[in-house]
Amino acid sequence: MIPIKSIPPYWYLYVLILYYLIFLLPFMLKIKPSIFLIISIFLGFMGSFLPSSYFDFFEARRFLYYLPFFYLGMLIKKGWIKEFKLHILTIVSMVASALLIIKFHGRLYNSIPIVSLIIALGCSMLIYQVFMLLCINPCNIGVKTLSKIGQYSLEIYLIHCVFTSSIRVMFSRLGFNNFVLCIVINCFLSLLIPIFISFIMKKLKIHDLLFKPISFIKSKGVVSNV
Repeated sequence: MIPIKSIPPYWYLYVLILYYLIFLLPFMLKIKPSIFLIISIFLGFMGSFLPSSYFDFFEARRFLYYLPFFYLGMLIKKGWIKEFKLHILTIVSMVASALLIIKFHGRLYNSIPIVSLIIALGCSMLIYQVFMLLCINPCNIGVKTLSKIGQYSLEIYLIHCVFTSSIRVMFSRLGFNNFVLCIVINCFLSLLIPIFISFIMKKLKIHDLLFKPISFIKSKGVVSNV
């Protein structure tokens, strides 16, 4: 069933593959970026209303909901959106997010479709701007730290969800419900633990076996050309 239904909790890999395949189509790239960004936001808004129980095949709900985030990332990466417009989008989305968080404080944002989309967009733009500020000076400690973490991006990407889920359950059972601290500690541990595991595996010389199997096979001389 994998071709039409993803395996939880790896739906994001399925959705990413669909995005990459769709944006390879030439006609998608001919649409004016600002127009398609508006269309993608509208589709994300519509996707947030789809009941997951009826639209889990092909991950239709998540595909639509996260489309504006993926496309905005494309625009930023390729430089297709002017810096002035990017700043305006950042300010508007952050202000809207802050107002919604204040208004709906104490409620589950995910249960309110359009609210969750706007807050997620505002948080994403805030994180992007923080990263840009850190990268103004390539020699500062922020860039060096991010570069060091980036060396372990594969390991973090593949196994972080194991720890985010287990840590969340552990906090819940311990009665630790501080929202901000839970997120901060969970993010920190979900970065630190995969890096530590990777470091130990490299010391034991089994890292490539698990994370880069083709490189491992080639290094052992099993195959001469892949």
